[in-house]
Amino acid sequence: MLTTFFARQPIMIRDLSVHAYEILFRSGLEGCFPEVDGNHATTSVITSSFLDVGLDALTGGKRVFINFTEDLLTKEVPMLFPADQLVVEVLESVPPTEAVLAACRRLKQAGYTLALDDVTTISPWLERSDLRELVSIAKIDFVRTDAAQRFALARKLRGAGIELLAEKVEKIEDFAHAAELECKYFQGFFFHVPSVHSSKSVPSGRMIHLRLVKELHADPIDFKRLEELVKLDVSLSFRLLRFINSAAFGFRSRIESIHHALVLLGEREVRRWVTLVAMSGMLAERPVELLVCAVIRGRLCESLAKLHRRDAIDLDLFLLGMFSMLGAILEQPLEEALQGIPIDERIRAALLSGEGPLAELLQLAIAYEKGEWERTSALAGHLGVAESQLPRLYADAVVWSSQAFSS
Repeated sequence: MLTTFFARQPIMIRDLSVHAYEILFRSGLEGCFPEVDGNHATTSVITSSFLDVGLDALTGGKRVFINFTEDLLTKEVPMLFPADQLVVEVLESVPPTEAVLAACRRLKQAGYTLALDDVTTISPWLERSDLRELVSIAKIDFVRTDAAQRFALARKLRGAGIELLAEKVEKIEDFAHAAELECKYFQGFFFHVPSVHSSKSVPSGRMIHLRLVKELHADPIDFKRLEELVKLDVSLSFRLLRFINSAAFGFRSRIESIHHALVLLGEREVRRWVTLVAMSGMLAERPVELLVCAVIRGRLCESLAKLHRRDAIDLDLFLLGMFSMLGAILEQPLEEALQGIPIDERIRAALLSGEGPLAELLQLAIAYEKGEWERTSALAGHLGVAESQLPRLYADAVVWSSQAFSS
């Protein structure tokens, strides 16, 4: 049975909040929803593979963009998804034949939103006078176009009343250019990059959270000192007590002491939970999706290590994934962001030098989340990781992250 790889990529609006997620696939045709026999394109097929865990669980209830092949469009497979949740992506390279146009019209009439994907040229799609009746969004490819081409495409599309989405935006400068072109949506990993080129000092309001992270990684933890720092943040104190008194722990009597709560959690769980909350406090004006990505990456690193790196079982590789995003969160080079945090030297080396088996675990997690399927396969093979396990581990990480943010 062919393994269907899937990952999600956020689609943001201008304030960098998440509007939707695109599901990226690798199964047969690159990036498209897996082909299925027409006689078996049923709800049971749709709910197999990545949808076993539920569409809402994978997207947090947000809309989902999915690319369908020409064959699946004409077979009306998109209609197996709820119209209010799905944006149907049509590749620009798909010829606008009568069958394709008829399928698009039926989808529109049924309440689906359609997007033209990978727009790079003034194609036959863009020359159609009825374009606005067929699609609502056009995704301009920022890798395969230059500034002049983007300007011409944006002018043409805006004139037709089409909303613009800038895709494959990897640099802050491209994000700024997309905003100038009046793009409404933005997709890519530009938000992983600090918004300034020079190092920024950490504002005083965020220093308490950085001090917390540093204190957490002392060996052993000084619980009295940690308690003092937690008490400086009323929100953190409240969340800690709510967390420890939740049904997940099932304590018979209510825990009302910060010190008692920290001790009951134990060093490993304290490091994980308080690090998550502290990094949330460091975000300031940075997008929340940075922390979501960090948690998913951390959980995936941890899961990979449990299965395939028994010699690293004593390390909390959840923190390896989390700390890989610390530079982006603090808008500093990662080496500078990690200064003063007494993490295990094997984790520090993996983060800063990118060498060794722990670094390869991190690189595998990053390659998978970005949908870099060839690199994913190469790294998995080198590490002895069965590729068939990756979709399940990734889905678990996504669901676990949503639960972490709801606690």
